[in-house]
Amino acid sequence: MKYTKLWRAVLIVLLSLSIWGCARRVKEETQVVNTGTVQQAALEEDETDSIEDLTETETEVFEPSTEMMTEEMDFRSIREVLDEDTLSWAESFNADNIEKMVYTILGETKTEYEVADAEKIVPFYVAIMDLTVGGLADTFIQDAGDTYDFYIKDGRVIRFEFNMGCFVSDGKIYETDNSDRLWELTGELIPPEDL
Repeated sequence: MKYTKLWRAVLIVLLSLSIWGCARRVKEETQVVNTGTVQQAALEEDETDSIEDLTETETEVFEPSTEMMTEEMDFRSIREVLDEDTLSWAESFNADNIEKMVYTILGETKTEYEVADAEKIVPFYVAIMDLTVGGLADTFIQDAGDTYDFYIKDGRVIRFEFNMGCFVSDGKIYETDNSDRLWELTGELIPPEDL
């Protein structure tokens, strides 16, 4: 039991680092793309620039805005990558039709946390629907998954799956953005004694 708690804590730390790494990688890639654009514009503007002028252009720090990072990396609503059934459910979401939500940590062991109160389930739905997804991630780790299963009163189960913080849909793994609220809610769901 002691090792299970330690393993969960390690998974949460790894998940946090993965999310931070995805965001940092997006920012770095955007900076490289935009710095290159600034350098190219400087060259086209004046072909006679000296090496010193180009060096000054290279060392300029470019801080892209959130809007620019989203645009450069082609982030889009999670709804655009959902399968047809899940998208239909999401568009006609009704908290009264949900029996429960089960959050599962898929690590060395499988740990589930169940929520039956609709008032506590709705924020998870909202946080998931607020996610944006970008390019395909290049890594899948077998023991680093999270699922959010919404059990519908008509017997269906709608699943949202993540791997190291990236969204998994139709066999593809997408980098995510705007996920802080989801992970905050998830952290509140796990009792301190399980960390």
